[in-house]
Amino acid sequence: MVSDIASPMNLRSLRTRFALFVLLAYLVGGAAAFFALLAAARSVTADLTQRYAAKQALYEKTKVLAAIRRDLALSLKLADSPLLRHWIQNEDNPALKTLAFEELESYRRLFQDKSYFLIVDKSLHYYYDDAKGEFAANPLRYTLSEKNPGDAWYFKIRQSPETLELNADYDRGLNVTKVWFNVAILDNQGRKIGLGGSGVDISKFLKPLVNSAEPGVQTVLFDRSGVIEADKDHKIVEHNSNLSAHKKPITIFDTLASADSRAKIRACIDRLVAQGDSFATTVISEHGHRYYAALAYLPEIHWYNLVLVDEASVIASSVFLPVMAVGVLSLLGIVLAIGLYLNRSVIRPLGQLSRSAEQVAGGDYSVQLESTRTDEIGVVNRAFSAMARTVKDHTENLERKVAQRTDELSQSMRKVEEANGLIMDSLRYAKMIQDAVLPKSSDVARMLGGHAVVYRPRDLVGGDFWLFYVDGDACLIGVGDCTGHGVPGALMTMTANSVLSQLVSLHGIGDPALLLGELDRQLRKVLHQGASGNAEVDNGLEAALCTCRRGDSRMIFASSRISLFRGRAGRVEEIKGDRQGLGYAKNDPEYAYHNREIAVDPESVFYLTTDGWLDQAGGPKSLCFGLGRFVSMLAAASGLPLDAQVRRFEAELAAYQGAECQRDDITVLAFIPWSR
Repeated sequence: MVSDIASPMNLRSLRTRFALFVLLAYLVGGAAAFFALLAAARSVTADLTQRYAAKQALYEKTKVLAAIRRDLALSLKLADSPLLRHWIQNEDNPALKTLAFEELESYRRLFQDKSYFLIVDKSLHYYYDDAKGEFAANPLRYTLSEKNPGDAWYFKIRQSPETLELNADYDRGLNVTKVWFNVAILDNQGRKIGLGGSGVDISKFLKPLVNSAEPGVQTVLFDRSGVIEADKDHKIVEHNSNLSAHKKPITIFDTLASADSRAKIRACIDRLVAQGDSFATTVISEHGHRYYAALAYLPEIHWYNLVLVDEASVIASSVFLPVMAVGVLSLLGIVLAIGLYLNRSVIRPLGQLSRSAEQVAGGDYSVQLESTRTDEIGVVNRAFSAMARTVKDHTENLERKVAQRTDELSQSMRKVEEANGLIMDSLRYAKMIQDAVLPKSSDVARMLGGHAVVYRPRDLVGGDFWLFYVDGDACLIGVGDCTGHGVPGALMTMTANSVLSQLVSLHGIGDPALLLGELDRQLRKVLHQGASGNAEVDNGLEAALCTCRRGDSRMIFASSRISLFRGRAGRVEEIKGDRQGLGYAKNDPEYAYHNREIAVDPESVFYLTTDGWLDQAGGPKSLCFGLGRFVSMLAAASGLPLDAQVRRFEAELAAYQGAECQRDDITVLAFIPWSR
């Protein structure tokens, strides 16, 4: 070994030329590998940071919704209490007042902040009690006044068409700062007669979100106008919570120094609104730092959750230095190993090499060939031993990586199951809210001679609904079938119900065709559909409305694509409606829906159905239930009480459906206008 090194280098020697070639390859390959690894490290860092920001935004969104969902549902239930509505309309009745205070106390104990508030619009009285119970005997705290700037929030909500608002607010009368759930209390005509709900201490609600312990992570919550509702800078929140006439709120765009950053955040907001994605991501630069931004929309409270992640805080560049060092040393080790092999004999007998090759082919990688010879066979033997060791190392490393990836996959599956549980909880809460909007059977029974309903959403929530309004001795009853089913359909039902309630309060219930026309125009306006609207999303609904007046021998019927069926004396008659839908972008904006007068007598039973029943597949050929079979079913059940008819309808549909899945939401409404 020493003599070889000391001797002059022979450039014609194969060993010398091979050593020079390996050295050159090492330098070129090492440089290429270094820069490739550096580029890969940057790409991985960017991708992981972006994914982390998106997951953090969705996680914070889940935390926000989990924190408010229970109290939000309780506030909606409080506003829907028949007892409280009755007392608000008769505030001076001592018996009702006692019962109302008892019910408010029961809600107070359920709210997580142990407090409630209720405002009577007629008297502007503000009722309040908290966990201390010092106002339990007489929760009347003070009377609101339009002249008091501190009470301006209520009169603003009173004029708003929204029935639910959530906001951070400083109440000067109570000297508390809370996030308030403001739920409108409506009378039977959909008019606001009061406001009720609860509040959550803003420090308990928002501090854990914005004061994240994660390094380099910032969380900001702001409303649809960009006004910041929660930020780690408490001065901003205090400023926005105590606005006066000469103060302007601080928005998320005010906190961004770069015009490019403001434009990118606004583009993310527009993308969430237009496409309905769960989150949107972008990259911004602020004060010399590069941030990955993820934005999520919280539809229940109309807020946005913005998460900013500093790229350097997630994975530092120094993390990849050991990997680069290992690569360089590995290449250097290969060169040294080749040098050692060249300085030894590597030739072994060909017979031993052949037997060793058979062992390796059989899966035994522990073969180590020994040779003291200096010829080519010794070189080949030692190269073969190195190859066997390399294969063994790769095999063992592969097995370890497979075990590691299997464990990571199991952890991911557990996270997916947890996320699915949260989604199902959200759907159950959504179903409770949607069911609360549907009419109460007791209210319908007081006006009609009888009624029965089959209401079967395809999923937990659906796009079908039925409605009932009362105005004196008249009532409006009908059904609606919105585009889609599941969560999208449910959102459409809430939108249609809200718009229709406003139209009823404005125009009354005497002209159902007018209500349909206004509903079509208002929905296209709300959904931004039309000549300049979003052509990619075309949502709407079909609906039928009937106006009945007690003692009147006629009923007014107007419809959009839903027929009215009249059963009398074993015969069924179909009365078709207009063929234009409601709210669709391609609708004729000048189209006038028609009222039809229908003769009413004590023997008549009327039926309204959405297309879910008619389109349900079943039978031996998996065909739709169809209109003919539906009419025959109505005729066969004629003469039975409505409850018995409905049970018979459901049994016949179940028998026809068999093992087929329910295709769409199903709603059938049967009613008798006159008392028999």
